[in-house]
Amino acid sequence: MLGITERTIKAHHAQLMQKMGVQSAVQLGRAVEWLGEFFQAAPALDMAQGQSK
Repeated sequence: MLGITERTIKAHHAQLMQKMGVQSAVQLGRAVEWLGEFFQAAPALDMAQGQSK
């Protein structure tokens, strides 16, 4: 196991939700999914603009 308590997990979860500006776990999941799609598309956008890393 990771050696952290349920209380620690809940505290980190609450901080993440606050920073992301979401009110529920469903909204958090949608935001994470959107960010994943955004960052997968970002390299394609860079290549289309002629900017390689």
